[in-house]
Amino acid sequence: MDASDDPFAWVCIRHDRDAKEVNDASLVLTAVGIDNFVERLSGPDEWGVFIRRGNVELAADHLERYRVEKQPPRLRGQPILTIARGWGCRMGVVGLC
Repeated sequence: MDASDDPFAWVCIRHDRDAKEVNDASLVLTAVGIDNFVERLSGPDEWGVFIRRGNVELAADHLERYRVEKQPPRLRGQPILTIARGWGCRMGVVGLC
């Protein structure tokens, strides 16, 4: 068996200059039970999260789900609810004050 075929070999699945992004990925993987570790890479301020080669597809799936989940919802042009319309209604509301 070649080292590239070894399912227990450690591989970098995510790398970034932002340590927070890498740590978030590590937390996601830990939450779903995938062994991982974070390590500084050779580049300046470059971080990577490493997992076992046999878990690459599963980890990629969970990280993609997390990416989609953390995106803010898109608001489309929703109509604004208007309670008072016209002068007669506004005068009625002012009369209540």
